[in-house]
Amino acid sequence: MTSCPSAAHSDQPARSGLPPAVWVACLIALVLRLAAVQFYYGWNRPLRQDEPDYDAIATNLAAGRGFAVFPGQPSAWRPPAYPAFLAAIYKLAGRDFAVVRFVQCLIGAATCGLVFLLGKHMADRTVGLVSAYIAALYPLFIALNGRLYTETVYLPLVLLAALALARLQRDGLRWAALLGAVCGLSALVRPNLALFPLLAGLGLLMAGRPLQRVLLETGLMLAVTTATILPWAVRNYLALGAFVPISTNGGITLFVGNNPWAVGGGAVEWAIVGYPPEEAQEKFGQLRVAAPRGDFPSGINFWQGLSEVENDRRYTDLAKRWIRANPGRFLALMPRKLLKLFSWRITSGQADVQRSEWLSLISYGAMLPFSVLGLILSLRDWRPWLPAYLFPLPFIVSACLFYGSARLRQPVDPFLIVFAGFALCSIYRWQQRRSGALSTCKAECCADSEGGVS
Repeated sequence: MTSCPSAAHSDQPARSGLPPAVWVACLIALVLRLAAVQFYYGWNRPLRQDEPDYDAIATNLAAGRGFAVFPGQPSAWRPPAYPAFLAAIYKLAGRDFAVVRFVQCLIGAATCGLVFLLGKHMADRTVGLVSAYIAALYPLFIALNGRLYTETVYLPLVLLAALALARLQRDGLRWAALLGAVCGLSALVRPNLALFPLLAGLGLLMAGRPLQRVLLETGLMLAVTTATILPWAVRNYLALGAFVPISTNGGITLFVGNNPWAVGGGAVEWAIVGYPPEEAQEKFGQLRVAAPRGDFPSGINFWQGLSEVENDRRYTDLAKRWIRANPGRFLALMPRKLLKLFSWRITSGQADVQRSEWLSLISYGAMLPFSVLGLILSLRDWRPWLPAYLFPLPFIVSACLFYGSARLRQPVDPFLIVFAGFALCSIYRWQQRRSGALSTCKAECCADSEGGVS
């Protein structure tokens, strides 16, 4: 029978570091990301959408003016970690978008190594290798590194948290502490994993871990996560005079996904940047509030007479008021939000993004059926796959509460890639076994025939 490559968990356990094939995948990933910036984005392309806000905060941080969109006005408008990342680059190299994009390309290439480790931990070395090459060639990941968006630093943190959970399943408390620290740090980029330690504890309990040990590990994870976030929350209380755990943009995000005109996605320009102004005035008028006026770098609207915290509360109140008045419509929107989250279609008002929609179809769209197959196949031995089951859940819940989009799905895509890699390897191995069985059968038949003739 023909042997199949790297049957599950048959690798040499003593081998440390990344194999040469993974370094090749990372190199390919780097070349493709640099080429995308060179020939598509441009090294100093003007900033758009969320990017100007991050840049403004980073510029003020680097200049010693504190965490502020506007000098002299302390802010928590965006979570702090990504602007701090930009500010560190600005401090070292000046406000040079080309340097930022180059560093982000390096991080994007390194992320492929983390995808390999995740696939190796949950399945085997071959699955890890296949997954790393998919991640290296994945157009939606390549596109991230040319933009000043949080996902470039967020994806590695999500993968590190998943690897910490994979190790926690087999090892001791130090991995619980590491998982808590990474969840806390990732929450300072995007808040989705702030409560993940509770979900991790539940998953470990379902996997058969003793209750006393789960309680100890979960308590440690929560304590470390809280300790990581707490200094920023204290800073916000002192600077803004209100309890703001991470940021003040949750209200507008909730409103965009929950209003009389919500469609499940985030492309509601009138609600975000007040465009077109006539539509914004009409619809906010129907909500019995004046239309806000935007002066943020990104153009996002604020009511000028309200503080940043008060603006956040008003958007939150508008969304909650609609949800309370329309619980049925709120629930009916959830399937549409999930369809937006997992759809191959990219919802955007930008013409260049719309023109790239075919890339999503031939990459994510083509991969998704294999991801579903890999998920089904993994259920036969589900415990090693616990991170891949648990980590998508906070993003699914977030989409149901707020809205869904391809960009918000990006932290889930590494797990879909590993599932797809597992499916492709399983199909290959099944074909190899079938081919070997057919060869053996033919050989036996030939032997029987020769024996009959003689």
